[in-house]
Amino acid sequence: MMINKVFAILILLASMSGFSQNQPTLESMNKMRNWNFGLPADDPNSNVSGSQYFTEKFSLAKISVIDNQDFEVRYNAVKDEMEFKMDGKILWLKKEDSLTVSFLLEKKIYEFLSYEYKSNPESGYLVRKSNNKKVNVYAKEKITYVPFKDAINSYEQPVAAQYKKEKEIYLIGVAGKIFEFPKKRKDLVS
Repeated sequence: MMINKVFAILILLASMSGFSQNQPTLESMNKMRNWNFGLPADDPNSNVSGSQYFTEKFSLAKISVIDNQDFEVRYNAVKDEMEFKMDGKILWLKKEDSLTVSFLLEKKIYEFLSYEYKSNPESGYLVRKSNNKKVNVYAKEKITYVPFKDAINSYEQPVAAQYKKEKEIYLIGVAGKIFEFPKKRKDLVS
């Protein structure tokens, strides 16, 4: 009888230690409960050539609001969303200012920031290109959806729908404001 109790306790302890590997801490779980995660909508454009992602596969990353936990994350450049895997599901992160996602292998850092582009206020994920106290440089990665275009006449060919990678937009952050990187030297100096 005593041997059965000792054996049961040993099995219980062994199973607890096996399940405790790589689990979120209590503090990070509390933060996650307060977060709004969502399931990405199914892509209605599944037969479109190209991809919504610069990198299709998920990579290990740290999320600034969740301590001591690495997640498999990827960036959806069409929807400007960070998608991550948790419990076999693909979820997206709620967009909020100063959220940082640091990809460990690529050494790439995305920050969700408010910025000004062509005199319009915008917000989204920007790639940090420099890390300086006074001046920072950011890049906006973008992929756009180009819909199917039918031929207008018999001389034209129809153009299939596709995801098209756009040229990066560079932004500069000075004194807490982020705006389009000036193209002229005098604008940069001013």
